[in-house]
Amino acid sequence: MTDGAPLPTVGELARHGLYRSLASLEVFALLGGLYVACNVLLAAPLMDYQNAFLNVIRTETDSTELMRRLGELEAPRYNFIIFILTLFLSSVIAVLWLRTISFGREAVLAGGISALFRRSGLALLRYITLILLVVGGSLVAGLIVVLVGGIVGGLFAAFGLMSQGGVSVLLTVLIIVAIVTVMTILYVGFSISIIAATRDRSVGVLKALELAGPGRWRLFRCFVVIAALSIPAYMLVLLIVGSIGSGSAALWFVISGNTVVYLFTAYGGSVAVGFYDWLEPSLPPELQAS
Repeated sequence: MTDGAPLPTVGELARHGLYRSLASLEVFALLGGLYVACNVLLAAPLMDYQNAFLNVIRTETDSTELMRRLGELEAPRYNFIIFILTLFLSSVIAVLWLRTISFGREAVLAGGISALFRRSGLALLRYITLILLVVGGSLVAGLIVVLVGGIVGGLFAAFGLMSQGGVSVLLTVLIIVAIVTVMTILYVGFSISIIAATRDRSVGVLKALELAGPGRWRLFRCFVVIAALSIPAYMLVLLIVGSIGSGSAALWFVISGNTVVYLFTAYGGSVAVGFYDWLEPSLPPELQAS
């Protein structure tokens, strides 16, 4: 995509991402296997707790007894360390994948291992920033929905236009929609900032969202479509795995869940690279390719 090119449509972005993914299918599969295998190793210390947790969920039908039994489970250790290691793993995989589809295999490790760790460190910082922004943005969005929706829903209930139960359901749906919307908007900025990081450029998540201009809404809609496909796929896979009821259910949860996450996020990265290539000529000089 060149300077002055028309804004790509959602369909063009989706096809571009698919073409780039298929063009590097071998790397796509190898990185996916590495991602899943490493996550299984990282989750190993938590497997006993997760299996016990799933067993209680599967066998206990009384809600009071369920909460009591869950409270008796010994909490897993090293959660925070495992969380940080998982984020760093995601950062390394993201750098390897995004550089592959941006420049080809020969440029993946350009600059050596030190450059890989530097880029991965920048990507990790973007992940942490995204998490903090999502938490803060979701709290604000949820509060606004509760305040405004509560007032409107209360009026509807007062005039007999809606039951209290209906108001509660509506507020729940609106809160979920608001949170998902905030997450997706922020993910647009995150995707641009992390691609910049893989190209040795530094731009924050919110600044990247600003630099995306009106085109951000095309990428936003593309991510909405990807999320609309990935979330049901993720839930279906977990439902199938959960019904197996074997003693190694937690292992299969980790394998299947991380496989679905990788497939859709890697594809989303390919889509975002296409958008970044279109956007790059309009970026400040310090964010353009040398």
